[in-house]
Formats: sequence, structure tokens, C-alpha cells
Amino acid sequence: MSRKNKSIAFVLGLALVACASEFDGDPGKGDAKAGTDAARLDVSYDEVGDTGDTNPDGGVVGADASGDAPIADVVTVDTAPETAPPPSCTAALCEDFESATLDARWAVTNDGGGAFEVQTAIVARGKRAAHFHLDQSGDAIYLKLAAVPKAIQSHLFGRMFFYAAPDVHQGHSRFFNAGPVSGPHLEIGSYIDGWQVTSFDSKGEYPAGGGKVPTTKFACVQFELDGASNAVKVTAVDGKTSDGTTTSQPLPAKVPTFSEITLGFYHVAALDHPMDVYFDELVLDTKAVACP
Repeated sequence: MSRKNKSIAFVLGLALVACASEFDGDPGKGDAKAGTDAARLDVSYDEVGDTGDTNPDGGVVGADASGDAPIADVVTVDTAPETAPPPSCTAALCEDFESATLDARWAVTNDGGGAFEVQTAIVARGKRAAHFHLDQSGDAIYLKLAAVPKAIQSHLFGRMFFYAAPDVHQGHSRFFNAGPVSGPHLEIGSYIDGWQVTSFDSKGEYPAGGGKVPTTKFACVQFELDGASNAVKVTAVDGKTSDGTTTSQPLPAKVPTFSEITLGFYHVAALDHPMDVYFDELVLDTKAVACP
């Protein structure tokens, strides 16, 4: 036998001894170093997932059965919540907040005491959602869309995922506006713990209320705003039409064009404590938009 073949045979012999030690269940048999090396290499996927140490960055480090130092390889994973990804959208306007930065078509307006972020901690679908926060001194924090698609400038249907913190029920709040915030507009908001939809102009506001605003969970809210007839309606919440409401007092003057659209948190009176709301997957179109 050649020297090369003798070397190969010697290596194979060590491997067989290691395997025999592992399968007969007695760690004292065979070459101790070979047994240790075999045990170090025998880390299954289940062992990595179930008994490995958790890496602070979201990865998992496997450790061998003898308690020796963990294997050096780290599997890094995306730590954002895993929810169903939003489908492609063909409506007049779609905003899912999935980009790490806010789309340039939106402008952030902070009237003091507010904060806005695209975050990953509380989401409805995908990996990101919009978060609006108001301190006690805050009045409004919202996104404004000035370039409203022509198809929905006077009549629109919408759907959004909406999450309110449990302490959101303080007086009158606005969440969605069609038309300038300080001018004639139609709005969807809340009063205490119920929905309030409102027609507003220089002469005053014409509200109607009904249903109940859900808190501490994302709810799918469907709505309709019609500038020609001043109809504002929350048509359904999580598919329940009984949770909707509609205006009963139309404006003396019409709101013929939605020159801008705003989304966020506008509180009319002083706050007793800070408040937070979240939005995800806003879709606006010329026809009713279903919840997924």
C-alpha cells in the first residue's frame, strides 16, 4: 500500500471510531478527541432552534451537547414582525408605509407637541406602519397630500387599518380629512369613544356620531366621502356595518374639490395625557375598497 493510501486509511479509521463512539451511546469509548469533534459537528437544525443561545441581533448560535463554546456561525434574521405582505395595489392612491423613509408625496405637519415615525413595532400587515404621537401640549401631527389624484378629487372610497391606544378617547379628534384642514372639508374622527364624521366650513361644523372606535388592535375601517353631497360615512369596521355612521346635516356650502388629503392625529381641545394612533395600508379609489 502506498504512503498516500495509508494516510487516507488512517483518517477513515479515526472517523469510524468517532461514529462508533457516538452511536453506541458510550462517550468513554473510542478516541476522546474524535468523539468530541463528532459531537461538535452533530448539531441538527432542531438543536440550533431549540437549545441554541439567542443572539441579541436576532440570530441564533448553536451550542454543542457537552457545553463547550458555541459554534461561531450566526444566522442573522430580520427582526421586524412577520405578517402577511400587502398585495400589489391598482387603486387611485395606495400607501402601505413599507419604505424605510416616507414617500416624498407626503408632507409632515407638526403644530407642536407631536411626533411622527414609520416604525416596525405595531403593524397590521407587512413590516411597517405609521405612528402619530401627541404630547399633552400638542395640537396636531399629520401627513398632508397636496397632489390628490384627479379621479378622487370630489368623491372617494377608502380603506385603512387603524389602531388607537387605549387612552385615545378624549373629546373630539380627527384622523382623516378630505379638503384643507382649516377650510371646508369632510373628516373622519372620533368623539369620546365613538366615531364622529363631520362636514366643516367657515360657518361651523355639522357632525354625526355612531359606532365605537376600537382600541389596542388594528381594525379595518371602510369609508366614503362625497364632496358634491357632503356625505361622510364610515361604512364598516372589520366588516361590521353596525359600527359605521354617516352625516345627517349637510353643509350649506358644498365641498366640490378635495384640494388636499390629510392623515394623522388632530385634537381639537387640550389633552389630559399623551395620545397615540397608528395607520397602515391606506387605499383610496373611485369604488368601494374591500378589507382583505
